[in-house]
Amino acid sequence: MLGTDTLADRLELERVVSLLGRCLDERDFDGLRQLFNADATVTTGQTASGHDALVDQARRRHTRDATADPAPFLIGEVYRLTFQRTPHGWRINSLASTPTWSLTQQPGSGRGLITSGAAR
Repeated sequence: MLGTDTLADRLELERVVSLLGRCLDERDFDGLRQLFNADATVTTGQTASGHDALVDQARRRHTRDATADPAPFLIGEVYRLTFQRTPHGWRINSLASTPTWSLTQQPGSGRGLITSGAAR
């Protein structure tokens, strides 16, 4: 059975993960600053450390220039996160992602090309 502090911690951690998804999906990259420790690291092929670097990395990965890259692209990833309790609540201390599959729409064909890889 979970104690009150444990249940409250779990709810706060779920809230942080949910907000992470919202910030990325809605491209609220500056909102990420409220979810990560100031010295957090994010590894998604490249490693970014600190708020400015991780916000820049998220902006690059989650914004597509349709004129330079007209083909839609989707990717599935496994995320591994560590958290740290701070005076301001739980914050993400590190995030690492491993791509598991991707889908690239072939221009003009209406068909997608799926590639997959095993998560580590």
